[in-house]
Amino acid sequence: MRSTFNLDDDMLILAQQTAQRERITLGQAVSQWMRRGAQHMADAPAPLASQPRSPYSVYPARSGPPITSQDVYRLMDEDGV
Repeated sequence: MRSTFNLDDDMLILAQQTAQRERITLGQAVSQWMRRGAQHMADAPAPLASQPRSPYSVYPARSGPPITSQDVYRLMDEDGV
């Protein structure tokens, strides 16, 4: 299929180099890139934006003893809160 589209100069140069190196046409080189990109997108997990967002950040678990409610209350008492 014949199409017309604009490529950034750096992408055109890379596509031309790929086509020359692999001895294929420029269109075939761009098609290969598009197929790889489409496959990568199909294999990628769903973006986090599609999941409900929380106002809280998630951090990896730290090693060491867990902090209990009693620890928090004790610190609050020490600080006079």
